[in-house]
Amino acid sequence: MRTSNYIRKICGFFCVLLCVGSLSGCSTAMQSLADGTDAVLNGLTDGTDLVINGLADGADQVLGSLSEADNGQAKDSILGVFRALVDDAGTAPLTSQNKYDSHQLFPFS
Repeated sequence: MRTSNYIRKICGFFCVLLCVGSLSGCSTAMQSLADGTDAVLNGLTDGTDLVINGLADGADQVLGSLSEADNGQAKDSILGVFRALVDDAGTAPLTSQNKYDSHQLFPFS
């Protein structure tokens, strides 16, 4: 009887030891994956920033050249069209009124 209890305690100890050992390995592996993901995402954001900054610089140069050529009239018209586009996009409803009304009547549908 004592021998079987002793063997159970030893087996239990080794099971706990193996679980703790394997969990520490999982933590290291998961941290490595997270670090790799962070590196990829940081690279993507850096690339996106470079592209957007390049486009903004190019747009500034083009608009500057246009404003020098015709005293700013083309630049003003382009900015006016862009302003109108942004205004229209800001006032457009994301959900039609019909869907909104039906959800008020039947909120669980």
